[in-house]
Amino acid sequence: MPYTTAHYYLTFGGHQVTNAEIWMTGYRQAPTDVARTAAELLSHLPNISVADILQDCQDFIKTKTADGYLASFSSSVSVEWAKLAVIGTDGHYVGDPKIATANKATGSGGLSTPPPQLAACVSLSSGSTFGRANHGRMYFPLPVAWMSDLDPTTGQVPSGTVDNLRSSVKSLIHATSGEIFLQTLATVPCIMSTRGLGDTKPILQIGVGRVPDTQRRRRNALVDTPSYVPY
Repeated sequence: MPYTTAHYYLTFGGHQVTNAEIWMTGYRQAPTDVARTAAELLSHLPNISVADILQDCQDFIKTKTADGYLASFSSSVSVEWAKLAVIGTDGHYVGDPKIATANKATGSGGLSTPPPQLAACVSLSSGSTFGRANHGRMYFPLPVAWMSDLDPTTGQVPSGTVDNLRSSVKSLIHATSGEIFLQTLATVPCIMSTRGLGDTKPILQIGVGRVPDTQRRRRNALVDTPSYVPY
């Protein structure tokens, strides 16, 4: 079951709980006016500055408010790398991805450390309910306010706290997608489906719920060995 077109796949991430656990997220960016070959996208990859993309992602985690990044993350959360890959219609990498690494940038919200299994889920929408490729998700470490502001009765965080993350992710996608966009090969952030004949739709809406979520992969590296006593 194919994608409708070759596309770029941006991922970025770093560590949680200082160096004990990893996290990553990302989104796809594709041509929507006409299907492009993987060779076309690959030929333009050298013109895209993944180092600039990484800087955008590090500004996001550092809560650089001048650039619209309002959600505050723990200093135990970092961004250290970004990767841009060309994905063919078969879903496989085409050629080598372009990777940028840097000294870790950490959150500015203090030492309060969110459990790494928990995440803030950002929903991406095409604005339509018909057909496929209407919904996507990005998972981020919990911002610190999502723990301190959690209502013990409803299990929700205040709407203003949610708005800060939504605005931050909107600014982040605008900034990073602008680095990928090239006048000679226009692409936009998309939701892509491989079900049936596949479908590709641009992201038109961004939403964040008020309840902390769990990462699909859950933890990756933390050791959890139980200690037993006689029953």
